[in-house]
Amino acid sequence: MSTSHQLIALQLPFFYTSHPNLPTAPVAIVKGNRIIELSPSALQAGAEPHLPLRALRLAVPSLHVVPYVASDYQQATTLFYQICADFSDAVEPLSPNYVLVSLAGLNTHIGTLLLHTVFSAFNMPVVAGIATTRWLARCAATYLATQTKTSTPTPQLLEVSPATAANFLAHLPLHYLSESEIAKPAVIVQQLLCLGIKNFGQLAGIPDADPTARFGTTNGPLLQELAQGIDPTPLRPLCLPKRASVSFNVPIESGGISDAASADRVLVHLSTKLDTILAKRAQAARHIDLCLTYRHHTEQFQLQLATPTMQYTALLAAARRLWQRVNLAEPILAMKLQANKLEQPKVIQENIFAESKRTPDKLAQAIKSVHTRFGQNSLVTAGQLPISRREMVRALWEREHL
Repeated sequence: MSTSHQLIALQLPFFYTSHPNLPTAPVAIVKGNRIIELSPSALQAGAEPHLPLRALRLAVPSLHVVPYVASDYQQATTLFYQICADFSDAVEPLSPNYVLVSLAGLNTHIGTLLLHTVFSAFNMPVVAGIATTRWLARCAATYLATQTKTSTPTPQLLEVSPATAANFLAHLPLHYLSESEIAKPAVIVQQLLCLGIKNFGQLAGIPDADPTARFGTTNGPLLQELAQGIDPTPLRPLCLPKRASVSFNVPIESGGISDAASADRVLVHLSTKLDTILAKRAQAARHIDLCLTYRHHTEQFQLQLATPTMQYTALLAAARRLWQRVNLAEPILAMKLQANKLEQPKVIQENIFAESKRTPDKLAQAIKSVHTRFGQNSLVTAGQLPISRREMVRALWEREHL
């Protein structure tokens, strides 16, 4: 996998219709009048996802229409998001069965490892598209999803590099425009079809001025960029991970960690790294785990904190408390410190009103010099100015009614 691939789009094609309470007959999951997903048996019977519901009923008389209930998929959705969050700090959920994950700064094999981890957890078809932009990654994943007609558990991966982006997009139909962030894609698709443009290869071949003249200065240039595989929309990480971990592997030639002093130095190092990660995410830890790897077995120790913390001193103190439970009988080959049940730190109410101890800024120093030279009444704040009777009556009314 090329190091230039920075985004992976993961999709579970039969996520909704794989619910155990659904019948084995052809099924369509609907929300209002919109088709969310068709089961493999419905696709094999001739149903097509882009048909309206009435046409689907005529095409497949045995079709079971099941309303979408979000609570039925909450547990599976949470597991899906959590697996992705374990691999990357930047995860953007697009739907319960569709996520974007940033691979920036990670090893090149992480995308494949993530795909197989999701596949092992759900044991259903999983497709993934990897590319440098969210548009290409989503198109690649959706392309694989549309080619999946059976529920046979298989993981599929499609990589689209900048060199192959034009060839990949050239034959894609225009309805893939819904995978982009352009406004009203269905309306734009209909307008392009009326112009005789059926795929992105034809769209890329028209002059630059034509899309701008027909679709405006915003959508016109964006259509040209999308046809070339360019997407300026960044990833929006909306799903924060629930755990964070840092590890230290001992070089084999050193023989391992065999004394408390060496272990404490590693704990200091791990606590510092964990503090940096939590501060970057603005999250606090409720549980701390210490995992030790020996030559033939592993040990894990857990500690629940009284209050969620993200401070280095508290993390190190918790790690040292866990270390006190360790019976060091043989050398340790690896140590991992893990923060679980992460949450946003709560602001202590008293801290809001605590007096600031920071050094006075330039404005405060200037006001002080004016007061020293011309007196305290020479410069006052707006709240200290006298108010008119009308303003006073209004203030009293707002205080009483609001």
